[in-house]
Amino acid sequence: MRKINKLSFLLYFSCIVILSAQQDKTPPKIYSVVIMPFLDDQNYPYNMDRIRESFIRAFYQKGFSVVMDDSTWAIILDHDFNPSKTLKDDAQLVSQTVDVDFIVYGQISSLIKQRGDYYTPNPISVSIYDTKRNDLIIKERMDFSERWGLMWKNFSYDDMALRVVNRLVSMGYK
Repeated sequence: MRKINKLSFLLYFSCIVILSAQQDKTPPKIYSVVIMPFLDDQNYPYNMDRIRESFIRAFYQKGFSVVMDDSTWAIILDHDFNPSKTLKDDAQLVSQTVDVDFIVYGQISSLIKQRGDYYTPNPISVSIYDTKRNDLIIKERMDFSERWGLMWKNFSYDDMALRVVNRLVSMGYK
């Protein structure tokens, strides 16, 4: 009888431990991100900005919440700067008025590289600003092609955006 009591106590205690361990699981934090326009000759809602649209798709694919509501953009556009020419100081100013985790911005370089008989597209610089740390966590230069020995690999906008977002995820932001 005494062995049965000990066995039932151990079984009861192990069930309580298992149930309490399962209840402590919290859902993962979903980071919010606002993506500034990359092209200068666009007006809100920046529908023709293919680079921005590629970043929106890449962030959605990795489970981030992309802020695209009109009220947030009204606040951003009220600041006195050109959103397509965002700098780190501008991102810091936006972070003080808009509640997001990341601000993605960048510019297209005006340099045109010539290789052989053709011109390669302009490289794109991308920066990701962490509003909670008030720091630039990623500054990346995206090229449309990459050379490994004699082989060239060409990238689309979606490929380049996904590489940057994967880098952010590998840093632990997921």
